[in-house]
Amino acid sequence: MRDFTTSSDGTRAGDHHSWASLAALLASAISAACAAGPKPHHAIKATVTGLVSSETRLVLQVNGGHDVEVAAEGEVTLARMVEGTHYNVAVKTQPQSPAQACTVSHETGVVGSADVTDVTVRCAINGYHVRGFAKGLRGSNLKLQLDVNEQKAEDLYLNGGSTGDDIGLEFETRVSSLALSP
Repeated sequence: MRDFTTSSDGTRAGDHHSWASLAALLASAISAACAAGPKPHHAIKATVTGLVSSETRLVLQVNGGHDVEVAAEGEVTLARMVEGTHYNVAVKTQPQSPAQACTVSHETGVVGSADVTDVTVRCAINGYHVRGFAKGLRGSNLKLQLDVNEQKAEDLYLNGGSTGDDIGLEFETRVSSLALSP
């Protein structure tokens, strides 16, 4: 317990010293908090590769709520976040026409003392497995040509017997767009 002495003006000697110390401490704390200021914000950037221009754009989402449409390859700023914040980048909408599959690497982390620049998004046109069947094929070295978007994509050479053989066809190709109407 602290001893206080009463002065001639009726105040206790220890009171003034205690309040002055508390006021100085409080002023110091406020000054330090104001000097530190708010935490800095840094950009979350992604590098997009392989994206083909399409009718339906790639949509990336940050932390389940901030959507960013991406129309072309290159670097894109997705968001600005406070240092120390967790982030998660995901594909919300895959591009269509042509159909593409995009994947994100380095999609999660914590914002540090600089911009986040290691998020990568790689896109590729979807491949389709094509199968066919030639019935009653006669002759040899017959050519089946696969055209995609009016461009020659693949030639298959078939050999049939003299009696009209049935031959199964199987190959894989990339289709850059699908016809929406006949």
